Amino acid sequence: MALRKTRDISSLLAPIALAIFFIITLCAPLYGAAQTINSPLRTSEFIALVNADRAGNGAKPVAEDALLNLAAQKKADDMAARGYFSHTAPDGSQPWKWFTSAGYYYTSAGENLAMDFNSADSIERAWMNSPSHRKNLLNTKYTKMGIGIAQGIYNGKSTTFVVQFFAAPAPTVAKKNVPSKKVVTSRPKAKAPIAATGKP
Repeated sequence: MALRKTRDISSLLAPIALAIFFIITLCAPLYGAAQTINSPLRTSEFIALVNADRAGNGAKPVAEDALLNLAAQKKADDMAARGYFSHTAPDGSQPWKWFTSAGYYYTSAGENLAMDFNSADSIERAWMNSPSHRKNLLNTKYTKMGIGIAQGIYNGKSTTFVVQFFAAPAPTVAKKNVPSKKVVTSRPKAKAPIAATGKP
């Protein structure tokens, strides 16, 4: 009788061990994938870095704005989802569309973009070393800032998209955004792609 019980237990252990093996095998790739898509970039770091550079150049600090964060996140998510890196979306829409879609009204605004960086500091340094980005970062008209960060695929490669929006808010919410005819877009040379544009 004892011999039979041992045989029954051992016949149960094999399927349990096999089930545990398959669970570990199937879950490991999911866990690994989740680890690789987490970005080390944080919005708070960008605010601190921008304000440090502004202070060092005689400009007043900008304040983080929840609606600008929302607008920038929408733009970052759109670039990640559609796999483009540009101020102009594939459908031709301009950066200012994202301000309006978030319900943000402004008198002037600017956009900086970055991709393929792994730290806020390296992005800030690249932007400060580019005249068009530096102009947005230090523009004394801007009092508010928002950041959007998204993971996506660009040219078949996994990457992090960063969108930085600056603005001078309109005095009243009722005022509509009036698109400027002059929009400056540039793609300065850098170690990784960055782009800036602004509306006076």
